Amino acid sequence: MNGPVLTDNVCIVTEKSNIFNTINMEGIKDFDAFYEIKIMPLLGELERERLLTKQWGISGIVALIAGILLIAVIYFTGWPIGWLAFISLLVLLLSIYRYAAHNDRYTVDFKQKVIALIIQYLNPGIVYKPSSFVSSKLYNASGLYRRRYSNITGDDLLKGIYKEVSFQCSELLVENDTDSSEVIHTVFKGLFFSAKLDVAFYGGTYIWKRGEEQLGVSLADEHYRLMPLPKVYHVHTGHAAFDKQYSVYSTDPAEAHALVDADMMEHMLAFRKQIERDVVFSFVAGRCYVAIPVKENLFEPTRKPGDKENIKEHFFAVLLVLSIVNQLQLNKWA
Repeated sequence: MNGPVLTDNVCIVTEKSNIFNTINMEGIKDFDAFYEIKIMPLLGELERERLLTKQWGISGIVALIAGILLIAVIYFTGWPIGWLAFISLLVLLLSIYRYAAHNDRYTVDFKQKVIALIIQYLNPGIVYKPSSFVSSKLYNASGLYRRRYSNITGDDLLKGIYKEVSFQCSELLVENDTDSSEVIHTVFKGLFFSAKLDVAFYGGTYIWKRGEEQLGVSLADEHYRLMPLPKVYHVHTGHAAFDKQYSVYSTDPAEAHALVDADMMEHMLAFRKQIERDVVFSFVAGRCYVAIPVKENLFEPTRKPGDKENIKEHFFAVLLVLSIVNQLQLNKWA
């Protein structure tokens, strides 16, 4: 079975339903066949792992309830059955340990079998590392979210070449808990994409959401609240619809006009409309960066490994990553 032909208009993300929906059936016309031929044979073993995880969870709940009841009996009656309560505690601890171990194994197996298979079907050769993520060095270099942070983590790294464009993408969670309120603030959560462009662009051009420009209002902001950024200049695009959504700043306005030309602005607006997210972009030192805020945890298994709609969401999520190259036509710089 051959992989699908990916078109420019691949998918959108709907906030209401929290799933990926297609707007062009060409990209997923073979999904049903893919599911039946490739995915269904894997489901028996995954279902056994899920049931084993569920059994240990039930065992822990029963042990907890039994322990509480036994402690109550000892307290109100004085019966010498403390050894039974101790056994219940041991069973509870064992159940918690085994539940966590089997749940982790189920998640790892699901990703290594199902997600990896989807990725290889859609674009053979992409390397998938479930426990890795885009480096903090690339995140910092993008300048897309300049707020200083105390923790960055992520998972589900996809790395490879698509349409001659070398890219990497993963989920990222960037948090800050260093302010006086002791409240953890989410700086960014979603998909973070980086691609190497084979062009001689050395400056930094930043396409931020209008009203959320990553610029400090004081020297204190620049030194203490925000990460470093070279001196940038506001770039007037002359595109009214684009300026309603984005503000463009660059270290080199001439370079910015070459990168973010009329066609690119139309591509960015179309992509933003399709995925219905406040996606932001930057071109820094020969790399293109794209950040897509996503509240959902992508590429995670559901309680039923054979949930076809859930598998389809994973299918669409991979398509979304590949569609960045399509929508922005990054291959023209490859």
